[in-house]
Amino acid sequence: MAVQLLTPVSDVALLPSTSLKQQEEPLKKLKLLAILIAVLGLIAAACGDSDDSSTPATDAPAGTEAPAAEMLTGIGVDDDTIKIGYNADLSGIFAGLVIQIIDSTEVYWEEVNAAGGIAGRMVEPVILDNAYDVPTHLENYEELSGSGSNGVVMIGQSTGSPHTAATTGDLVDDDLIAIPLSWYSGWADPAIGANVFEVQTNYCLEAMNGVSYMSGEFGNKVAIISFPGEYGQDGAAGAKLAAEALGLEVVYDGEAQVVPGSDQTPVITGIVNSGADFVWGTINSGTLSEIMGGAVAQGFEGMWSGNSPTWSFQLLGTDL
Repeated sequence: MAVQLLTPVSDVALLPSTSLKQQEEPLKKLKLLAILIAVLGLIAAACGDSDDSSTPATDAPAGTEAPAAEMLTGIGVDDDTIKIGYNADLSGIFAGLVIQIIDSTEVYWEEVNAAGGIAGRMVEPVILDNAYDVPTHLENYEELSGSGSNGVVMIGQSTGSPHTAATTGDLVDDDLIAIPLSWYSGWADPAIGANVFEVQTNYCLEAMNGVSYMSGEFGNKVAIISFPGEYGQDGAAGAKLAAEALGLEVVYDGEAQVVPGSDQTPVITGIVNSGADFVWGTINSGTLSEIMGGAVAQGFEGMWSGNSPTWSFQLLGTDL
């Protein structure tokens, strides 16, 4: 089944993505080409499978010794340091999960540095909080892509689908790459995600797979709830494509109706009155707690699932 892009290419960014800086930085491409293979090699080594199950994961950085060739320097790379940027949600609606990821990232680079770094240089993460706010994300991007003390060679994490989408044009103009903490299906379109390194299964396909499983286990009536924007509506699009292909009945369509921080009573009421066998959500764990708790309190007995950012392992320690 083909992935359906949610919005036209020209409408993807929620805010204008034109860079605030006008100066060209010709060293960007040179420095990127100089260390990109080395950095991505580290990521692959850390995430790849090993035939030797006795080898601990912390041994991965031991193979990161520098190639003999001279490394070019420029923005984000000097004779001592390689700077990698993280435009991460440390205080917004996904902070509970993102902080965990940033913590593990810092531990990883500590291991790399303890093993000698890359080409004898220490890797320095430059971590900025975007608070899951697009304007803040753009301000952070200007700092990370600039020639100041926080200028980086690449962006190792860009939290958020609308947020990353707002920088895609600048990434190309600035010869930077970003690894998104986002699984928006639009990254597969080179007109959108040329310098965005998509990873894993996108929200649209994940929703297709999830709804297919849930319908096979629990029934043919589905309620769909989502955030507005590239994240929420990408998952909702996949859920609807699956429902159409499988002949399911969408008994409540709450696409784009879940706005964080707003009154969720209409959504809860819609779910409770729908008679759904299961709910598919593309939201965050805090809002899931509110909506699921409210619906169950009113007697809703259907099952719940959703795109992966909807869930947090921290919910296991709650009454929910």
